[in-house]
Amino acid sequence: MIKIFKKRINSATIAIMLLLIAGIVYAKDLRIMNTKEILPVKELQNAFMYDRPKAEKLYKNKMVTITGVVVYVGPDVYGLPSIEVSDKKDGASMALCVLPISDYLKLRKYSKGHTLVIKGEARDIYKESIVIVKECKVIEEKGKTYGMKTISNEKEPSTESQQLEKRLFLAGVKNNTFAQTVKNDRAKPATKPTPELYNKYDIASELINGQNVWTIAPKKSINKYFFFIHGGAYVSTYFPEHWVFFGKLIERTGRTVVTPDYPLAPEHQYAETTEMVYTALLNLINEVGAENVILIGDSAGGGMAFALAQKLRDEKDVQPSQIILLSPLLDMTKSNPEIVEVDKYDPILSVERSTECSKAYAGNTDPKNYLLSPIYGNIKNLAPIILFTGTHDILFPDCKKLSQMAEKENVDLTYCEYKDMLHVWLILPVPEADEALDQLVGLLV
Repeated sequence: MIKIFKKRINSATIAIMLLLIAGIVYAKDLRIMNTKEILPVKELQNAFMYDRPKAEKLYKNKMVTITGVVVYVGPDVYGLPSIEVSDKKDGASMALCVLPISDYLKLRKYSKGHTLVIKGEARDIYKESIVIVKECKVIEEKGKTYGMKTISNEKEPSTESQQLEKRLFLAGVKNNTFAQTVKNDRAKPATKPTPELYNKYDIASELINGQNVWTIAPKKSINKYFFFIHGGAYVSTYFPEHWVFFGKLIERTGRTVVTPDYPLAPEHQYAETTEMVYTALLNLINEVGAENVILIGDSAGGGMAFALAQKLRDEKDVQPSQIILLSPLLDMTKSNPEIVEVDKYDPILSVERSTECSKAYAGNTDPKNYLLSPIYGNIKNLAPIILFTGTHDILFPDCKKLSQMAEKENVDLTYCEYKDMLHVWLILPVPEADEALDQLVGLLV
């Protein structure tokens, strides 16, 4: 009995060892499935074409992460958004990667020749040489990871910035009432490009709904455009700093600036303003192509730009090449509790005046309407977004909130946060303005 029992134990032990060894070998075979290893598309194709058992075991109906060069971007035979990749530029298609139908607008990011890393579920071979990969998501392009990215500038403010902040506090800019703000703006002469811009660039204007739309173009145009919506709390027209900033944009990029001088509150409200700006934007897109237009705005104009990008997506199924938001006003309700603390450090904006300006612009419309407060809209399936914000700005907490939303929703947003910088510091005469502009230009596509 004892001997027989020992033999049984030995047999059982051997059987277990054999199972463990088999498991280790099997796990080794599955290493691609169970790790984040990136598979060259040709290796995936070879498995399905020449090593069917391997394809069945490792890849078929399993999630894979592949890399390849784009040879086609557009609808597949069923009209679904798709990207075909090969192992080389202009090579034969080796994998057809089908994206969710909701990702149609994202296709405009990619072009033939781009090297992508794509994750999806490998299905089977098609037409004897193309592997079908479903439910795909692009996770990287030439080393660029998609999704929310944060760029923080933690340097102490320059002496010039600190002195400007003190002067603004001493001047009581923050304490101007709504009535004073409107009165001061209406007392200004009619706004137009500066003599310096006229001397250096080709300038033209056209009327839309009785309002000027200015075009400021370099002498040698490259058919690339900024559509710039200026800030001013909806009640003020351009500041002199805007025109200087337009000149810097043109000089640094060679792009033409198109900017609408939109109707202002309280004489006009958001529906009229939105219609005029949206018409001007559509005119430009129809003339030069959405891929050649960057939609950009500062402060209230930044909020308007973000809202109109959502409107473009919903109504025209189109997007500009990028969306740039400079200290944008994203939520006119000012309900973010963190604003109260930041208000102590902002020498330009006050919650009270900003709220009054917003109410004059919104009228009786719900302030959470996405055309007024775009943070309440659908932020998915938009063009890549670049956002600049400074921490001494009452609009900063909502910018931070948008970055957190973008991270959660995997929205392509580059969030640039500058320590102790003021509202729309990019257009102010401080060293950090040029630093941020250099950074902005480096992020353009």
